[in-house]
Amino acid sequence: MVIVDDEWPSPDEVEIPIYDWTELTVTAASPLSQTFSYSEGVGGEVRAELLLQWAWKGAAILLYWDLKLYEGTSEDTRDLDGSKKGSCSLNAYDECGFTVLSEEFGAGDYVKARVHIEPGPKCPTQ
Repeated sequence: MVIVDDEWPSPDEVEIPIYDWTELTVTAASPLSQTFSYSEGVGGEVRAELLLQWAWKGAAILLYWDLKLYEGTSEDTRDLDGSKKGSCSLNAYDECGFTVLSEEFGAGDYVKARVHIEPGPKCPTQ
């Protein structure tokens, strides 16, 4: 995830890598649906919240995402500046990326997120 607080004279940009944050184990006998949420602030004024929900659907993972960008006088602000929801279907080694831009006039704040799927050591596709 990349979060940018575009401030004059120079922007605060922070890239927050989220690797191996959870392991998804799926078998035919136990279809799975899981949820993951993450929140991070930058620059003292901007915060991004990411909510992911996924389920095993046939040979793919169906991912639903909800990405929100808040901007205010602190990183704890509830002043929603932009949001986007969507879904994508992912197979092994696929990725899905999404971006939310500030809806405030003239603001250059944004957040970008990317989800990448890799099979584990017991996956039959390896």
